[in-house]
Amino acid sequence: MARTLADLAARYAMHPEMIGVTIDAPDVLGRGRDGLLHLAARMGREADVRDLVRLGASIDLPGDQGFTALHYAAAAGHARVVDTLLALGVDLDVKNHWDQTALEVAMLAGHGALMERL
Repeated sequence: MARTLADLAARYAMHPEMIGVTIDAPDVLGRGRDGLLHLAARMGREADVRDLVRLGASIDLPGDQGFTALHYAAAAGHARVVDTLLALGVDLDVKNHWDQTALEVAMLAGHGALMERL
């Protein structure tokens, strides 16, 4: 059975960035200016990333400091999430507030294996 936005909202409702935020759309930003897709990518939750995009989350939505889900996945070294985002059509050229692409973020974080993917 496919998960709904309500299912995913319930999963993230107690995350410190989402406490007190009404999650009624896939691109709602939390208190830290990140949304559900950003959080899922940071935590390496590949299935959540896939479901959120299916439910309408903007794959290249900038969050805190201009980081996209791809930036977060690259920074954390979550290769499977990076692969999922690539398969879903993420834009590799999006830059954060420091003018860095996800490739540059992966390099700075020491995730050499991701560099070939990006």
